[in-house]
Amino acid sequence: MSKSYVGGQAVIDGVMMKYQDNIAVAVRKENGKIVVKKEKLIFKESKIPFIRGIVNLFIMLYTGYKSLSYSGNVNLGKEEKFTFKEFFLTFIFALVFAILLFKFLPLLLANFLLKKFAFNNLYFSLIDGILKITLFVLYVYLMSLSKDIRTVFQYHGAEHKAVACHEANLKLNVKNVQKFSKEKFIKSCLVFAH
Repeated sequence: MSKSYVGGQAVIDGVMMKYQDNIAVAVRKENGKIVVKKEKLIFKESKIPFIRGIVNLFIMLYTGYKSLSYSGNVNLGKEEKFTFKEFFLTFIFALVFAILLFKFLPLLLANFLLKKFAFNNLYFSLIDGILKITLFVLYVYLMSLSKDIRTVFQYHGAEHKAVACHEANLKLNVKNVQKFSKEKFIKSCLVFAH
């Protein structure tokens, strides 16, 4: 029997956690009270070879977007429903933006430098890669300047620590979760991915 892993993501003032086909979203309200919403995954994860990766990615994007919307509603104190069409249009916009920013902008800059300095393909690829990494790091840094996004990053770190605590079979409480580092969890994910 294969081991089931816990996953999650940070949301606005909280976290979403997924275990098998169960989802829980915990959001801290302005008064400090934590509201928890539990539900089952609407779509079952695919186990079909070759297509399961993209199908499961789309399911988790949908689940993550839905969780973010819920946490936003709790944070704002009002209920706004979103449609699948709104999710799809947001997804397409984000995908196009990411491709333009992280694929084509570095490529345009590398092509400009190629014409200016006439270097070989190895240097072109190296410069293109460095530009992509630089743009990504700059993007994350600029996002982190926002107080709200910094809070989301903190919840993301807390989610990593909680998952590491769970996978160590310890009781989930603040004292136990604080024993774990978010960096160690990231390293274990990288080892698991290989």
